[in-house]
Amino acid sequence: MESATEYQALERWEDALAAADAAVDAGLQTTPDPRCLRAEILMQAGRAAEAEPIWAAVLADTPHDVWLYNNAGFEYAHAGDHDTALRWLTDGLRLALRTGDPERLVDQLADLRQVSLDNLGRPADPDLTAWSPGRNHSCWCGSGRKYKKCCAAASYVDTESSR
Repeated sequence: MESATEYQALERWEDALAAADAAVDAGLQTTPDPRCLRAEILMQAGRAAEAEPIWAAVLADTPHDVWLYNNAGFEYAHAGDHDTALRWLTDGLRLALRTGDPERLVDQLADLRQVSLDNLGRPADPDLTAWSPGRNHSCWCGSGRKYKKCCAAASYVDTESSR
């Protein structure tokens, strides 16, 4: 994978793709799915049309991987396609909020999403809860319970058990 990264830095896209494919063939395991490495290289090479079916295939196989949404959204934003970036980042943010954000990506997703909103000249979306809700507010996961009795309680238990 290091050689793929080095080739990317040199903008040697075909070499980067070959190195990424070789790493995947050798059993590379990453989060998100290692196929995303190929999609990222294609996006950086300005070949979004070739990356789109890869993103779609990975999404079909791993729809609950918040890292997929983060990486795809980032790459589309970097390529200047803020409409597509916004879709990926919004879906990722909703997934992260719904699942209690075990990957701790809410802040990053929200920041990247705001950049795309700004680039599109759109206001912030009040339907998405800012991180994190107050202790006495309804939990973002949709349980109907207060945050302190729901996802915050789980975070507290996890923190306590690791001591």
